[in-house]
Amino acid sequence: MATRGGRTLPEQYKPYLCKVMAFKDSGQGDYPRTMEFSQEQLLQLTPLIVSRFLKKLAYGAPNPGPNDPPIHARSTHLEQAKKAISHFMPNQQAWVVEYGVGNPTRSAIVNQVIKDVKKAEVRRVGRASNAKRDMKRPEFRKTLRLLEYRTDFECASKYTAMAKLQFHIIGRSDDICNLETADIRSHDQFPDFALQMRVSCVGLQHSKNYIGCIIANIVVIDKE
Repeated sequence: MATRGGRTLPEQYKPYLCKVMAFKDSGQGDYPRTMEFSQEQLLQLTPLIVSRFLKKLAYGAPNPGPNDPPIHARSTHLEQAKKAISHFMPNQQAWVVEYGVGNPTRSAIVNQVIKDVKKAEVRRVGRASNAKRDMKRPEFRKTLRLLEYRTDFECASKYTAMAKLQFHIIGRSDDICNLETADIRSHDQFPDFALQMRVSCVGLQHSKNYIGCIIANIVVIDKE
């Protein structure tokens, strides 16, 4: 069975099931993760209950107003909750409205909640994304300036030198942290303004020449 961080899928998904079942029974709170639910209890979940639960996650209320923004959770969070709840459903078939049977997460009204939250995100009225992205050059420059304004050695010299070196070798933070001083020496042909280094840490198994007095912490990043 698939695992993540040493936990199986049921263990990863169980918190969502406990939350939606507690919502169904009391409208608030949460059941402990050790709680076991019978098939009869699981069959009591309906698309309406699941959709109201997802709305509470996103809007903060199970019955939000037409102008209420979904600022509490993103659509990806709702999709994960839907997937987790679906994992425990006894009937995995699409919900049949006429007969009231099937998987309640596979219904039109549940999918509509997620679509509405996605629309709000596109319009920039939903919850802001926490996704990681590459640092922009102006942001990098500002980071260096903030560090250089400090008077302590760690920020003003050590961390700025590490950041500039990482920039020049197009490396990762762990590459710089694992770098040994013995790997860096003055360049054979240009000892006055260039460095030569052997990078032997993870991900950078090669030698390169780097122009600039990096260790002296006076590297100038080319202007855009």
